[in-house]
Amino acid sequence: METKRRLYWFGMTLVLLVAAALRLAALPSLPIGLHYDEAANNILTREIAFGGYRPVFIGAYTGKEVLFFYLGALWFRLVGPEPWVLRLNGAVIGLLAVASVGAAARALWGPGPQGRRVALFAAAGMAVLLPHVILSRYGFRAVSQSLMEALTVALLWRALRTGRPLLTVAAGISLGLSAYTYLAVRLFPIPLALAMLWLLVRAGPARGRYLLQLTVVLLAATAVFAPLGLYFLRHPEAFAVRISQVAAPTAQEVLEGFWNCVRGLGWPGAGDRGVRFNVAPHPVLEPPVALLALAGLVVLVARRRLTPRQKPSESAGSAGTDSRPEARTGQLLSAPDALTSAARVLLLTALPILLLPSALATQDDVPNHMRLVGVYPFLVILPAIALAEIVRRLPARLQTWGTALALALLLGGNGAATADHYFRWARSPALFDANDGDMVLLARTLDELDTEGATVYVASYHYQHPTVAALSRRYGEVKWLTGGATLVLPPEGGAVYLVPVTAQAPFPWPEELTSRWSVEEVRDPFGRPALWVYRLSADAVAALRPKESPAADFAHVVWVHRATPLASACAAGGRCGVLVMWEIRAPYPALQPVVRLLHPQTGEWARVHPFHYPTAQWTVGEVVLDQQVFVAPPTAPPVDNYEVAVSFFNPQTLEILPRVGPNEEFAGLEIRFPFGALRPPESPTAVALPESCRPAPENVPIEGVRLLGWSALPATLRPGERLALTLCWEALRAPLPDRKVRLWLEGSMQVLLYEDAPVYGRLPFPSWKAGMVVEDRLALRIPRRTPPGTYEVRLGVGAAEAVSLGTLEIPPMERTFAAPSLPNPLKVDFGDAVRLLGYEVGEARSGEPLLLVLYWQAQREMEEDYTVFVHLIDLQSGIILAQVDEMPQRGAYPTSLWMTGEVVRDEHTLAVPSLPAGTYALRVGLYLTETGQRLPAGEKDFVLLPLVVR
Repeated sequence: METKRRLYWFGMTLVLLVAAALRLAALPSLPIGLHYDEAANNILTREIAFGGYRPVFIGAYTGKEVLFFYLGALWFRLVGPEPWVLRLNGAVIGLLAVASVGAAARALWGPGPQGRRVALFAAAGMAVLLPHVILSRYGFRAVSQSLMEALTVALLWRALRTGRPLLTVAAGISLGLSAYTYLAVRLFPIPLALAMLWLLVRAGPARGRYLLQLTVVLLAATAVFAPLGLYFLRHPEAFAVRISQVAAPTAQEVLEGFWNCVRGLGWPGAGDRGVRFNVAPHPVLEPPVALLALAGLVVLVARRRLTPRQKPSESAGSAGTDSRPEARTGQLLSAPDALTSAARVLLLTALPILLLPSALATQDDVPNHMRLVGVYPFLVILPAIALAEIVRRLPARLQTWGTALALALLLGGNGAATADHYFRWARSPALFDANDGDMVLLARTLDELDTEGATVYVASYHYQHPTVAALSRRYGEVKWLTGGATLVLPPEGGAVYLVPVTAQAPFPWPEELTSRWSVEEVRDPFGRPALWVYRLSADAVAALRPKESPAADFAHVVWVHRATPLASACAAGGRCGVLVMWEIRAPYPALQPVVRLLHPQTGEWARVHPFHYPTAQWTVGEVVLDQQVFVAPPTAPPVDNYEVAVSFFNPQTLEILPRVGPNEEFAGLEIRFPFGALRPPESPTAVALPESCRPAPENVPIEGVRLLGWSALPATLRPGERLALTLCWEALRAPLPDRKVRLWLEGSMQVLLYEDAPVYGRLPFPSWKAGMVVEDRLALRIPRRTPPGTYEVRLGVGAAEAVSLGTLEIPPMERTFAAPSLPNPLKVDFGDAVRLLGYEVGEARSGEPLLLVLYWQAQREMEEDYTVFVHLIDLQSGIILAQVDEMPQRGAYPTSLWMTGEVVRDEHTLAVPSLPAGTYALRVGLYLTETGQRLPAGEKDFVLLPLVVR
């Protein structure tokens, strides 16, 4: 028996040597690259090792458990803070996991030769398991989950078999520590609890002792988990943030994800399709091992005794030689049948439950071999069961040789396959790309650059890329251009731009820029272009800076100089580019540009608000060249006169930065530049009905076009209001006859709303291509003199039969044309549009609301909707003390509804602050919100109303 134990330990040593070779060989250089997440882990570990950072849970990067980082910090203090040292931490944890899997299998099966065989084969399976080898050679915390799961099971079952108090406490500590490993471990207590419940049911007379031990385990685990539990109570969002990001939205997707995970365990070609954690799409198990795992599962399900009854000779032969405590106390302190049955329950429930972290995360690739890490300690036991059962059935004289042969096949055959897969994968171009290899080259290039007299800008898909932070000593000297669509001209001196292949500009830069810079190309280890270094001299920067006055001044923070298309024309449904040039004039907490593609008649068609050059890096005087890319929908009308609107907003407060005019007046919220025409889609294909249109009740072909649908009609509209109507057309053939679209109201009288070609006459039918779908947005004013009543909205094209689009109610309007007698009469004309007849004002008291009633009279019918401003000002300084800006009657009666000669009573409430008693003034006027343009009132653009505050 002692010989067999020595052979067991010899075999286990061999297993660990193979595991170490697979996990440590060429570790400083392989796997190639340093991914964003792994680099971030290096930075966090440095903070723990050297920066005094002592987290219970790391809230950054969507949340990270900390055990791996504290262990890594120890290695950093011992070896140094190089990125490969964190991989060494993972390799050592992975190696310990192999040993722990062997210990767990041995504890589950108990003493005896069969237990030793299962332990040996399970450890060997873990040693050569490709996904675990890959994870063990990365600096990712997930690898610690398999270690703590296996260690917890080993300690718990051994404690239950022996009754040792220290092992019982250690099992609880290990269970508590497992919560500090990886997100997926949160499901591990479920199969463990099910197994322990089963144990208590089957334990018989030993139930009391088991219950006491499990209570101790639970108390120890709770004590260890308590700091993390308190953290989650105080920060509940930290517990759920990553789950909410990747969780499956439907039960069907969960089932599909679960099935994909099951297939990915052993079906050829069904594994993780991502390159970072797999030789995609290799399954978790090699096919022969997967067949053995299936056989082992059959053994479990068939409810065979996992520990065969010993023959009398075996029992007698071992009685005098086995002096271990479990052998001496086994009859008193354990119930082998109950523990064996609980082990079966653990394995049969752990496998499906621990598949769920990957199966539920259908927002990412399924299966994901990193999220399956909790399955591996239990999965490798299945083929071990089958192999051990095969060896057990051999004649006694051949069992030792059978064990050796099975171990050799696992370590030699499977190990060789794993080594071949791994080392080809770890050096591959695909992994270089997936592991941010271009950023590794960028970091090295940055450290070697001569940048004297120049500002260094780094383009990257991610802002402040941690790969560069982890590798470059000059990380703190650079400014970051997120996404690659931006270049910045410094206020003085030259500029150097490092642009990796993953952050290239979407459109070519203008020749006036490219003709002035020098270019150096850096290639990756496979001879491919990976990085470009562009240099602009100080003279070139000065020549490129704008000389003209800005087109718009946004609150003296940003000047916008121009916005020009990046291509001569762009097609609906395709990428369109605009180069926006803006200049930084003052620091600001947070600001992002908003760029809209719009048409003055049909409205907005596309919008982007990119995070390209964050305000934390701004230097006053920098000029930003920003490529803005948007895609107009394929249904956007291919007409001319499109515009690009540029504005800025604070993403933290959603406040829009206002434009200021030359006299510090409000000048609107955006600046518009001409864009030109959209071309028709390159090749008209089947296009989904736009969301703006409801499907027509049936196909409505009209003169060679089909009316696919139209927008919902409002229930009522007042005379003067606009009917916003979208018509969705499809050309059935080409060419089409030249016909006009006619829209009218049919009721007590016929009221014509529109008669012209589509898109306000800009897109005649003969210019359409067959199959083209057009979203025709119209805003049709209801004539102000339309009689009240119920009307049918009708549409016709040429001589085709008219189509009813629905009904519309026009309510009666109460209008006043006689001027009332006013306590404060005036006669102030604002342009030729509006006259202020007078006003009423309440008693003004410090700190109380003030009611002001204005009486306006329309001098003409207006298409515009003017905003009324009322400013309470200090007469001496002109400072605005309070203000209200709103359309007449608090927005309920805009000026576009007024009829010539109509008198409108308009109330405004002003919040008067705490002021000293005295004489002040109310400044009143009207302006257009879009541009800030005010209506003139004589030589001024406002009128002052005296006010005494008491």
